[in-house]
Amino acid sequence: MWRKRRGWCASTAGFPRWGHEAAAAVFSRVLGLEVPMNRVQYRQRVGQLAIALKLRERPPEGQVLSVEEMLQIGFSLLLMERLE
Repeated sequence: MWRKRRGWCASTAGFPRWGHEAAAAVFSRVLGLEVPMNRVQYRQRVGQLAIALKLRERPPEGQVLSVEEMLQIGFSLLLMERLE
């Protein structure tokens, strides 16, 4: 199933692969789509695009952040393409 929102296309069959509940919730807010946590092994293929969520600060070792903490710290979304 394909959905389009704010210029992004997402397939529920192959997207997303968010390994942390809070990251999935933040991404859901940004896209306005439900993005469930999906902690599976993933290997990006050559030429394939991926969106990464990068926090502006590194949290202390072992700390699991809440949605509110992630929003307070701030983040960037990065569009990455595997070249080789």
